[in-house]
Amino acid sequence: MKLGQLYGSSKNLALAEMLNKDLLSVIVCPNSDSALSVFKDLSFFSNNEIDIEILTDLEMLPYDLNPPIKGLKASRSETFYKLANRDIKVLILNAQNLLWRIPEPSFFTENVKLFKKSDEINIDEIRDIFSINGFERVNVVNFPGEYSIRGSIIDFYSTINQFPVRLDLMGDTIDSMRQFDIETQLTIQPINECKITPVDFFSKTQKQIDFFKDNFRNSSEGNHMEWPLYQSIDEDYEINGVYNYLPYFHKKTVSLLDYFDDKTNFIRMGDIEESLKAYEKLIESRYLDFQMDLQPMINPDQLFFNYREQHKKIIDAHTVFIHEKKVLDKNPEQKNHDVHPISFLFQKKTELSEMSNIMEFKSNNNLSKILISIPNMLKRNSLIKQLKDSDLSYALTSGWNECLESDHEILITTADIDQGFMIKKYHFAVLTEKDIYGFKRRIKERKQLRDPEAIIQNLKDLRPGSLIVHRDYGIGIYDGLNKMKIDDIDYEFIKIIYANDDLLQLPVTQLDKISRYIGDLSDEKTLSKLGTDQWNKISNKAKEKAHDVAAELLELYAFRSIETGKMQSSDTEEYQSFVSDFEYVLTRDQAKTIEEVMNDLSSDKKMDRLICGDVGFGKTEVAMRAAFISAINGHQVVIMVPTTILANQHFQSFKERFEKWPINIELLTRTQSTKKKKEIYESIQNGDCDILIGTHAVLSDKVKFDNLGLIIVDEEHRFGVRQKELLQKLKHDVDFLAMTATPIPRTLNMAIGDLRDISMIMSA
Repeated sequence: MKLGQLYGSSKNLALAEMLNKDLLSVIVCPNSDSALSVFKDLSFFSNNEIDIEILTDLEMLPYDLNPPIKGLKASRSETFYKLANRDIKVLILNAQNLLWRIPEPSFFTENVKLFKKSDEINIDEIRDIFSINGFERVNVVNFPGEYSIRGSIIDFYSTINQFPVRLDLMGDTIDSMRQFDIETQLTIQPINECKITPVDFFSKTQKQIDFFKDNFRNSSEGNHMEWPLYQSIDEDYEINGVYNYLPYFHKKTVSLLDYFDDKTNFIRMGDIEESLKAYEKLIESRYLDFQMDLQPMINPDQLFFNYREQHKKIIDAHTVFIHEKKVLDKNPEQKNHDVHPISFLFQKKTELSEMSNIMEFKSNNNLSKILISIPNMLKRNSLIKQLKDSDLSYALTSGWNECLESDHEILITTADIDQGFMIKKYHFAVLTEKDIYGFKRRIKERKQLRDPEAIIQNLKDLRPGSLIVHRDYGIGIYDGLNKMKIDDIDYEFIKIIYANDDLLQLPVTQLDKISRYIGDLSDEKTLSKLGTDQWNKISNKAKEKAHDVAAELLELYAFRSIETGKMQSSDTEEYQSFVSDFEYVLTRDQAKTIEEVMNDLSSDKKMDRLICGDVGFGKTEVAMRAAFISAINGHQVVIMVPTTILANQHFQSFKERFEKWPINIELLTRTQSTKKKKEIYESIQNGDCDILIGTHAVLSDKVKFDNLGLIIVDEEHRFGVRQKELLQKLKHDVDFLAMTATPIPRTLNMAIGDLRDISMIMSA
């Protein structure tokens, strides 16, 4: 069956109406983005009445040497387990998953273990059960797929159970069983039983490892004793590209299609054949590009299935094909729907309010009801205010059925519907943020947060050879991580090389003792010597100099603390409108930093804040909001950056972000003509220039501000002594905001924290 002319999210509405609660429906999408969109839309249009599963992508490319994330492996394993037990009614997947070879369904079902309170079991049996199901033993459980044994306490984390589980043994009897919080380690609730299912795609038993080594050795030519994976697999399961050799762990591997029976309904969303074809080309390309001299690579036909074979199986099954194009066949099973796409409503009517555009659209298309999907709270509140001001009737709705039953002409939902559409036959339309505002917020996957008090503790950005500083032993060379087995548990150590090739092995639990080295020297003379008082002498000398600097800082900040601020309020409709144009979702750190800056600006105390965050973590947006507040309060803003290239980048970014607003932004650098500079000087002096962006040229004595209210400096430490002296004179009576991507060592953060406010953005 083919269904055509289904534009926007009407495809997913049609899909929701055809789902059979009694049969498994498998929805195959061209890529992971479309799969996620279908998942979100289907949850809304089905009114959450059907359990819908989405198969998590591995998020690794073919022949990638890095292992998949533990949580992704555990999530996929849980889905495979449910499929093997016929415990899923609706499954959404990225078509590319059809090409990977995976274990047989029996692998995910035959070793499942159910624990009940009062069961008899000993530690050795528990260890074997975890190994068979692919768990990794660790000191403290943090991620799915991990377990720990501490005396009579056994913790484990499997996605089949909603939370991590803690077992307390009394001898060989399970005395208590409870779910606990991974962050606080506190009990959530006691339970009477829990299940252990596979969390990986192969077992971690010695029998399974030996089976792998036999297959690897017998399937490849060469000296297996020289192959890194062959040598490391007994000690570490995660390195040397082990997941590219998955078939060697099993007697037989199968396709995901082998998990489905003949009664399964397949729904193809768009052109999955092109997606499969492109992925197969990627497989072949990466196989050729990533040949390893040290060990043989497994052939693509051993690790993947042929895309034509997989596509044919889908075509030959009971399949519905849903797409936007018009179906031209006159076959009775082919059907076109009377659905129309939505054009951007503001394209030629920017002078009208959003609600005016919507009502004009409603009238022109003879619509009786419009559903507006608007997850962004600020935009939603703005639209509701416009509705109230216009005395228009509206209602908030949380589900599709509620929408259909409502008598209101305008309905608003927080559900994130992917794309708008219009069904003229029923005088009905769905609008999204993109239809109304021209763009849609992009929800970025949030990175794992880092502790602001220990920004240097995450060593993933350090490469072997980088200089680091140990609090007690001084400057050394980071030489990677090393694993050592102690009492049958793997512990990780940081290797630090000092002068004369002395080696220090630091447990990862003591990461707070090290920080990144920040300095110009990087040769062997920089290294500290172990077993001497060299580092103590250097530290004491630095402390004496720091004391003198601290005295100067205290004098400066004492002077600033008694000055009053300009009290620049952010509680305005203009600011809320400016914020609503931001197309990303703020992370917790970004939101906290913005709140701190806004509080500084509105207080009667002068702001002096440093924002520390990596490149791409949102510091520029913070600066833009601060600049906007100062500008609309009638004050001038100067933004100082260390290079001309960076100045031009900021200028373009600010021009685009402030495009809708009558705020004059100028760029001042040394490369501009004398005539242009003169025009800018006059604009600054007479107050026509609201925001000035430039290099140290902004500190020229020819730059005379009419009413300077805010200074923003990017990477202040990169300016020379002369520029810093001029900056000190300029900033004593205005709000000051500095930004840097250079990590602040924990000790320095604590030392200056009481003198200068610091905001840390740890995620993007």
